[in-house]
Amino acid sequence: MVQEHKQKLIFLSGHTTTKFEAIQHCIVPLSKQLNAQQQQTSKDLVNHFLASKPKSIHSKLKVFLTLIDVISIFRRGKSFKKSSPSNQHAVLSSLFNSKISLFRKGFWGLNALAKLGVYAQTSIHPTINYTMKPYPSKEHSHVTQSPRV
Repeated sequence: MVQEHKQKLIFLSGHTTTKFEAIQHCIVPLSKQLNAQQQQTSKDLVNHFLASKPKSIHSKLKVFLTLIDVISIFRRGKSFKKSSPSNQHAVLSSLFNSKISLFRKGFWGLNALAKLGVYAQTSIHPTINYTMKPYPSKEHSHVTQSPRV
């Protein structure tokens, strides 16, 4: 029997990490303050989330990261990472408000990943004054499910 080796896909590596982190710093300014361990955890969270996604999703995200650089170069004369914060916001705002739905979807995908990498870290919760509320057990829950009609 031939065993199939499924290679674990790692999205954030090399230039992809550099491009992603520049966008993450713009979307989540707190990410600029992460220590080395938190930066690694951020990458690990994003990579873990995307590990179960098809390779085509990874490819589309990488193309979108490149597109952001291309838009930035055409509009501002510099790559996204080398642009000023106000120019970075202008580029991302143009994607957020784009008439092209694929650009909006791409932005929201990166936006979600950028926030996941930061806000999913329990070590950051005190910094943002987030306290997890205990999840009520079923016997103590006051939420009732309505019957299906």
